[in-house]
Order: sequence, then C-alpha cells, then structure tokens
Amino acid sequence: MFTCKNKFFSLLLFIALGISGCGGGGAKVVPLQTLDKNQTKPPVSSPDKNETRPPVSSPENNISEVNLMKAQLGVLANATVKIYRLGSNQVRTLLYTEKTSNGDSLEKIGNFNGHIDVLEVDKFYLFEVEGGIDRDSNDDGILDVSGTVNYGTLRLIAKGSNLKVAKLARVTLASEMLYVQASKAILYDFENLESKLNSYIVDIIDEDLDGNGKIDMQDLLNFNPVTQASGLNNSYDMHAMIGSILDNDLSYMNESNVSQVIGSYTIEDSDYYMSNLVLSPDGSTIYTI
Repeated sequence: MFTCKNKFFSLLLFIALGISGCGGGGAKVVPLQTLDKNQTKPPVSSPDKNETRPPVSSPENNISEVNLMKAQLGVLANATVKIYRLGSNQVRTLLYTEKTSNGDSLEKIGNFNGHIDVLEVDKFYLFEVEGGIDRDSNDDGILDVSGTVNYGTLRLIAKGSNLKVAKLARVTLASEMLYVQASKAILYDFENLESKLNSYIVDIIDEDLDGNGKIDMQDLLNFNPVTQASGLNNSYDMHAMIGSILDNDLSYMNESNVSQVIGSYTIEDSDYYMSNLVLSPDGSTIYTI
C-alpha cells in the first residue's frame, strides 16, 4: 500500500482509490482544473537597498532593466508566466501573471517582467511558464520558419537575493531540471531548500559559466541554451527533453529523484487538489512535482 507524507495526500489518495474500487457513490474526482480564481496581489516588502543587479540591454517591450527576465526553452513567445512566493507546507502565493513578448529576433522574444525589484531577498520564488509558441525549438539561434506550440510547463525556483544579482535570469531546461530535482525538498525539507538547490545545481550544470570560480545558482540563472549548451551535464539529452516538455510528456521526470507520473486530480466543488502526481521509484510514496 502506498503511504503519503501528509494527511492531505492520504485523504486524496484514499478518495481516488475508493472511487476506482467502488461503483459510483462518494466523492467525485475530476481532472485538474485551473484554480487561480479571484487571486489578488499581496503586498511584498521593498528589497534591500544594498542589493544590486548588473545592467542588461533594455528590451523593446518597456520592461525596466532591473526586472527583465527571459523564458527560453527555445524562446517562448506569448507564454503565460505566473510568479509565486513559496512557503513551507507547499504554500504558494500567486503574486503576478505576465505574458512573454513576441518579436522578430531572439533578443525580442520571450522577455517578461519578473518584478525583481520588489522581491524579498530572503524568500523563495517560483516562476511557471506555460503555453506559448517556441520560436527556436532546436536552440540553434535561428528563428524557426513556423513556431512550435508549447503544451508543457517550464519552471524556475530561486531565492530573491540570487535573482537580484543575476545578469539576466532565464527560465530554461536547466531551471526546470533544478525544480524537478528539488521537488521533494520543496514539500518535505523546505527549511533546508537553499542548500538542497546548491547541491543539485552541480549535477545539472557542468561548467563555471560566469567565471566566478565555482558552479552555483548564478550559472544556472544565466544559462543560455543557445550559446552555453555544453555547460549542461551531458547526462541530459537536451533536445529530447525539450521535445518532451513541448508535448507535455512528463517522462523526462525520470531524470529526477522521482519517477512514474500518475495523474492530476481535484475534488469537485472544492479548492483542494493535487497536480503532477508522481510515484517514488520504490512504489511507497506519492509526490507532487
């Protein structure tokens, strides 16, 4: 029998298994729906005035230099970006929803406002990039004749202090793999999340990309899949994984500490849900990614 590491998982798994084993009665489980209804932007603290961020080229869609971020699977145009503040016990507070830019060059596509200037230095943030059109699906630096629809999700988890000093923070395949590797720590070891992230980065990035003498969060945040593809650990099949993400084929989760994806559920007429459920390799525990 599976065991879950919190009462919420146990309740939902019991309901799901009860429905599959009984004919009709009881609670009804339906596919996961979007639950971001009536979300408001809570106030966030002003950043530490001593925090600085190197200047970058200003995009043409009027995003200030300090707030510029980029979604780059290949470059993703017209994708939806949701920015959450993370807390313990899997608490996610939606702060902002943005759209990535479109344009006629790699530099103009995929840009979005990361609201970095108002992020708190000691908090963790999750950026989720969904949908849109990949305009450079093979990461060769040349715009595709016709774009590729993105059915998947690309994510980045980082601390406010790291984002504020990144040259240009990017949501990429590398950041998605960091999120996948850290998924269990987010759920069950949040107090040690920073050290967990740092330990996973060296399994994802192979080179000191920014030349500061060590492989760290800045290498991952600034990773450019077009010009720095060799910096990704060669155990990852970059192009195959990009294709999997675009198709929303979660088989690439096998690269992480978790394995088999078993679905997403919500309880009808409630806000309680689980998404991207995965089964641990030993079959004893269910996690969410």
